[in-house]
Amino acid sequence: MKNLKLLTGTAVLAGLLLTTGCVKNEEADGVKALRQAQAAKLNAEATATTLAAEAEAAYRNAETAVKQAEVAIKEAEARAKEIQNAYNEASNEISIANAQIAADLNQAQTQAIIDKALVTAEKDLAEAQKDLEIALSKYESELAADAAKNKNLSAYLTAYKEAITDVNTLRQEIIGLQRNLATAQLYFLNNNLTDSGNLAAAKTIQQEYLNVKLGYLQGWVERYEAVMGDLATIADELVDVKEDIYNLKAQIDDKEVEQKLAEQAREVALEEYQAAYDAWEEVVNKDNLIDLFSDEENINSEIIPYSYLTNVIDPDNIEETGAGDSDFDTEGIYFQSYKYYNDWIEGFEADIDANEELISEKEDVVDLLEELHEQYASQLAALEQAVITEFEKIEPLLHEVNVAEIANQAEQTTASQDALDDAVDALEAVTDNPGDPMNSTSGTFYDAYTAYDEFINDVNDSDIDLSFLYMANYAESPLGPNEEVVNIPYFIGVFNAEIESWEAEIDGWEDDMSEYEADLEIVEGYVAYLEGLQSGNLTALETSYQDAKAVFYAARVAYDEVSAELAALKAELVRAEGFEDVLEGNGEDISDDLYENVTGLKEQIAKTEADIAEIDNDFANWEALIASLEAKIAQKQTELDIYQAEADHYKELIDAELGEE
Repeated sequence: MKNLKLLTGTAVLAGLLLTTGCVKNEEADGVKALRQAQAAKLNAEATATTLAAEAEAAYRNAETAVKQAEVAIKEAEARAKEIQNAYNEASNEISIANAQIAADLNQAQTQAIIDKALVTAEKDLAEAQKDLEIALSKYESELAADAAKNKNLSAYLTAYKEAITDVNTLRQEIIGLQRNLATAQLYFLNNNLTDSGNLAAAKTIQQEYLNVKLGYLQGWVERYEAVMGDLATIADELVDVKEDIYNLKAQIDDKEVEQKLAEQAREVALEEYQAAYDAWEEVVNKDNLIDLFSDEENINSEIIPYSYLTNVIDPDNIEETGAGDSDFDTEGIYFQSYKYYNDWIEGFEADIDANEELISEKEDVVDLLEELHEQYASQLAALEQAVITEFEKIEPLLHEVNVAEIANQAEQTTASQDALDDAVDALEAVTDNPGDPMNSTSGTFYDAYTAYDEFINDVNDSDIDLSFLYMANYAESPLGPNEEVVNIPYFIGVFNAEIESWEAEIDGWEDDMSEYEADLEIVEGYVAYLEGLQSGNLTALETSYQDAKAVFYAARVAYDEVSAELAALKAELVRAEGFEDVLEGNGEDISDDLYENVTGLKEQIAKTEADIAEIDNDFANWEALIASLEAKIAQKQTELDIYQAEADHYKELIDAELGEE
């Protein structure tokens, strides 16, 4: 119907324009307003759709962060088993404390990974959801005129916005519960070594959080009911709640700073806890460690702590030293005793000496070869070429003899006989055995080969044994494939290549040896450091360790407390903004909105009171807490699926209503 009215109005407008004296190109104010309104609606819908997708993506990213936390916990579980085995085998006070601190550090380091992944994801999710809620409010505002004329559209808009709000709330609650679950699973690891009140502290923090939440909820019920009793107070309440929102945001900013400081304090306490343990352990174990590392008869392996290594090595290069493996990724790097490094260094030195001897011998040979090459290379080449030249004359001369003989046999004349004799004389001048030139006894080929052979003999008769330098000549050589000749340049190249290969091996061994020497220097320095420690302050060191441990546990609890307070403030801000939205809503619907919110708040109160009543059971042990959190997550996920389906359904109804207009 609206489309029909619009078309009719346009037709009348067109008729009026046609009856005027001139045609104007400007569109009428009414048409322009309609077009702009439609464009605004489309833009608002597009923005809301985009931000809904971004909120969905932020939630998926948060789920990915949960998966990362689960992987971190799996890795921590593997280390926890190693730590538990070490604890079970512990035979003295230090080895027991070693297992305890390894368990504490395993938890603390994994907790940092979980916090980094999930806190960031929660923040991104909250920002995306806030942007979506603002966009939905704008979308609702753009559709206000349509909703006023279409009760179905109005109802669908309200239901859609409420469903989206519920979806957002549940998503944040699920991710928050997932983080709590990850922490509980982490604290459960090696809890016989690390608990020290963790479970009791967690229970106290949760109890305080629930009590604060209950107080907030009850306060909101009172404020809602006060407005329901007197709608005339809406304006004053709106002023008050805006001030509350401003104050809450300021408190959240302050609390986030406090949380960051608490996190830093926790990390500093962790470092000091580790350092205090290292100092205590070193003095207790110093004699044993000195004997172990300085052992020249046996190969031993033990940790040098990070607290020492960071003072003597660039922190960026620490992992490249020692065996490259760390103990539980917490204490330090494994190094070996003196014998291990000295054996390797002596082996490298022996290999280097052997290669240097080979190089020296081969360089002497190369020098002699180069000297011989300088003396005989050109002469040898000329003699060999002379043999080849004379050999190449034989076949043509033999051919001439055969031709002359055939001619003489065909017609025996003085001329033909003279030609044959001349041909034979020419052949015999080169060789007297053309069928087997190598066995010639006279001729120029014989002379050339004899000169070449005598030169080879002269070389062989020299003071240097060069028999190993002979190699088979080419098959096409007149000397035959099995004859051996001196090929000095070839062997100079071969021997120089061998020398380069041996030198490259020496370079590699020297690089490896320098690493072993560097590690040996670290071990020797650590032994000297241990020898300088005084044993008289052992009691004071143990006290410092216990004090540092207590400070670390207190810092961890303080961080958890601040985090819980921050979560409570953020939840209170959401409730305050919800109250603001209701007070700024349509006057005719405000009573219904107030009633619905009061009903929801009372349901939350009942649920919070039930959680408080169940807290003893939930925190009976870590297993109970984990089971409770898993059950709550499953319940919230079921609710999320329902509300997401509702939101999708009402969005389809809204689109259908708008499509009919």
